[in-house]
Amino acid sequence: MAEIFTVRQLYARALLIYQYERRKQQPVNERVIVGNLRDGTSLRVPFMKKTIGQKSFSYLSPILYNEISSIVRNCSSIKSFKRYIKKWIWQYGRNSINNFLKRNKFC
Repeated sequence: MAEIFTVRQLYARALLIYQYERRKQQPVNERVIVGNLRDGTSLRVPFMKKTIGQKSFSYLSPILYNEISSIVRNCSSIKSFKRYIKKWIWQYGRNSINNFLKRNKFC
């Protein structure tokens, strides 16, 4: 059974989203919108009709980023984020996110 994401892929995606959040740049894909949700650090997941759209970076990245602990997401520096995201992926990340994605049929 093939895994959905490797540890390296999870790390890279989390790092990209963190950098976007901290710099407040426009996303590569305009469909990724930062929303005013109850948890102010959460990203809004764009609506995708097709399964192929639900496998795209712009759809999966907000889901993955929202799964990360808020303690990790709110790190003050990129250096501390890298350290904590590695610990989080090692402890929870790969299995919990892959199970989450499979359970919700995102992939």
